[in-house]
Order: sequence, then C-alpha cells, then structure tokens
Amino acid sequence: MLKLYDCDCVMTIRGVRYDFVHVDSVTVEDPETMDLVRGANAGNKEGLDFKSGTKEPKTLTTSVVALPPALHTLIKDVYDNGERVEFSAISRKTGSGKHAKRCLVSQRPQQFTLDSSPESLNTPIILKSFDVEDVLKEPEA
Repeated sequence: MLKLYDCDCVMTIRGVRYDFVHVDSVTVEDPETMDLVRGANAGNKEGLDFKSGTKEPKTLTTSVVALPPALHTLIKDVYDNGERVEFSAISRKTGSGKHAKRCLVSQRPQQFTLDSSPESLNTPIILKSFDVEDVLKEPEA
C-alpha cells in the first residue's frame, strides 16, 4: 500500500525530473472493468466475460499545494503544445510506486479557489494516460 506522506511525487517534462514538494492528494480514475453479458434467452449461469472502458484513458488528478510559478508556466506550456509527460508517486521506504507514462496534461493548471482557506493554495494537475501501473515491492526485512 502506498501512503502519500511516504511518497516522492515527480513529473518528468522534456526529460527533466521535477519534484512536487507539497502534494495534498493523488487520485486515479480507471474506467476499465471486467464485465459479464449473456443473451436474453440464455439459460446458463456463467455468461460471457468482456472488458469494457478500454477506449477511455485513466485520469490522474494531483493536487499540488503552492505550485511554483516557473513550474506552473512550464506545465501550462506543455498543455498548450500537447506534449507528453510522466508522473510517479514513489515510496521512499520500499521503492513501490504508481507510474503514469505518456500522459497528456488534460487541463490548464490553475488555482480554482481564491479565499483564505489552506485549500485555496491547491492547483490540480490533471493527466490522462493509457499507461498507468502500480509497481509494488515487498518491504525489506
């Protein structure tokens, strides 16, 4: 299991690694599921299995607190140019991680809330990718 407080969250842009120092959350939405179907007149209880949601990409939303202006400008430039990036959340204890490759920055980075709450410092970075995987390693004894 990955715990955000134990993870380094990094984005690789144009071959350069950028560390997000203050990450509030990382959320993954995966539309891919296994399903069952059968004909309306079928008498069997097993059905036919199929995979759905394979046409839709996985969505990663990373909430970054106090995104530095230079990195904000770089990510906006990547968004405007339709470039691809990589994102990883890697455990400092085990080396396990969640890795997303060939990601498209899906939405221009922007601060959505302006008020006096700590949450107003969050900037969501929204990525889309078909290549997201968890690499889980056993903790060292």
